[in-house]
Amino acid sequence: MLDIFILEDDRRQLTYLQRMIQQIGTQLHLQDLDIHLFQTIEEIRAALPRPSKENVFILDLEINGDKNAGLEFSQIIRTRDQLASIIFITVHMKWSTRLISTGSAR
Repeated sequence: MLDIFILEDDRRQLTYLQRMIQQIGTQLHLQDLDIHLFQTIEEIRAALPRPSKENVFILDLEINGDKNAGLEFSQIIRTRDQLASIIFITVHMKWSTRLISTGSAR
């Protein structure tokens, strides 16, 4: 089973991401996808799972006006779960190139 944790403060984008992941799961014939949706750091922090390679976190970099919230929270995830996959999303192009150049996207 894949546990997918999505952090996105925009409700429409959160719903879109959920649908997109469900469609990908269907196309790949993944039977066990458990998608968890969060709009705040506090909500997702309270729901952090046990470490597992089955955990996938999709984090918006900017949450409720804090441009670094997703990146900072990823550091908390990584200290608690070194097995998880972390994916960053953003509408800010400068962040995408900065993450790649610093190696944060690994």
